[in-house]
Amino acid sequence: MRFLRWLKHIGSRRLSIGFIVICFIVLMIYLFASGEAAQLPHAFSWPRSLWLLLGAGSMVAGWFFEGWVLYEMGRGLEHPIPYKAAVRSTMVVQFFNNITPSSSGGQPMQIWSLWRDGVPVGRASSVLLGKFAVYQAALVTCGMLGVFYANDLFAQQIGGWVWLVVFGFVVQAAICAFLVAMIVKPTAVRRLVHFIARLLSRTKAHTFVDRHIVQVDTELVRFETEALALAGRPSLFIRTYLLTLIQLQSVLIVPYCICRAVGGTPSLLMALSAAAATLIVSSSFPTPGASGGAEGTFALIFSLLLPAQSPVGIAVLLWRLLTFYFPLFAGMPFCIGAPKQENAQVAETVVTARAAVDAAVTKDASEKNG
Repeated sequence: MRFLRWLKHIGSRRLSIGFIVICFIVLMIYLFASGEAAQLPHAFSWPRSLWLLLGAGSMVAGWFFEGWVLYEMGRGLEHPIPYKAAVRSTMVVQFFNNITPSSSGGQPMQIWSLWRDGVPVGRASSVLLGKFAVYQAALVTCGMLGVFYANDLFAQQIGGWVWLVVFGFVVQAAICAFLVAMIVKPTAVRRLVHFIARLLSRTKAHTFVDRHIVQVDTELVRFETEALALAGRPSLFIRTYLLTLIQLQSVLIVPYCICRAVGGTPSLLMALSAAAATLIVSSSFPTPGASGGAEGTFALIFSLLLPAQSPVGIAVLLWRLLTFYFPLFAGMPFCIGAPKQENAQVAETVVTARAAVDAAVTKDASEKNG
């Protein structure tokens, strides 16, 4: 009970950062205990370090493509999103996605970033919901192609491979099914959400449910509106979908660069397929930045693509440095001035603007369901 009371008083952000630090310490302990730490300078020697620079450059390119997707989503609207604002908000996401469980803090802070650049809160929220739908479609596509291509190798070498893949795809498929249901049967989905809320209202979570159910309902209505608008603009969907695929490849090619840096020479297609499978599985872990699950999944899958006696632990460390810690620290400068509990003026402005939009959307939904 004392531990639970301690958790209640500690900030969720501090708790997340603490978990990330613990995972990093565990990884470093493993490297020193296994003797792999002595091989780390070899990965940074020339010309192997060139592969690490290529991986870092690929990550940076992915951020610009992600900003481009957001820019395209906002084109032609009453309040278009400037490209610089789209890139800035993308960098904010890099930080908050990685320090919050299941990347839950990324989108709210991205809305704040766009609002700071003059984009209305309601418009920013709607565009980001549409972008999320496109991202999920691209992620599942990459995951399916990757698993299909590499399935024979991994199924033979990894015990329980099928269950590992099923775990990842069940989570991602559930998200996609929910998004599709919101377009096809929005009223049924809202009824289901309210039914679950009524059940939770009978538990100790009733205070939290009562406080957020209106906001959840508003977000569902907003997503329905944005998804229908996106479906009515097929050229926009195709364009942003292709850009998102390119953005994902910028992330998926990083493990190939890591393999080359530690002496491995896997085929590019096999490395991309393994990276896609890793992303599908690891993104399903509800920890900050998928910490713990990401390292284990990467080590399990990429150990098959590296030569015997290769420093798998070093490969995991380099991969996390490029795909997790690098974005984390690169996004920090863009988060200066982010709303905090003590920064009441900024936070109050965002909340007030959001409340006004929510009231308008709820009114429109009531008139529509009339």
